[in-house]
Amino acid sequence: SDVRQDRGSSVVVHLNEDHLEYSDEKRVETVLKKYSNFVNFPIYLNGNRVNTIEAIWSQEPRDVTEESYAAFYKYVANAYDDPLDRLHYRADAPIEIKALFYIPSFH
Repeated sequence: SDVRQDRGSSVVVHLNEDHLEYSDEKRVETVLKKYSNFVNFPIYLNGNRVNTIEAIWSQEPRDVTEESYAAFYKYVANAYDDPLDRLHYRADAPIEIKALFYIPSFH
């Protein structure tokens, strides 16, 4: 449809016969989540927000709860258990670095 917002961007895709799989809403949602889940702005598909997972490595470590660390690990690792340990690292000089490393509880 031709729904326009006051702000933001709309993307209109024209598909050829070889790529009609991307006309399926679930397929588009899967691709968006795979490649855009952690961007810092909301992405909507037919009015529903697609990227709902917050990029916790961009937050101050003191602001992230243990529950958030565990939930994020389970999401990105597709795991059911908690990690053995983690390192949430930030540095600002000479370049800005933000990193979050997990050590799984199994090998």
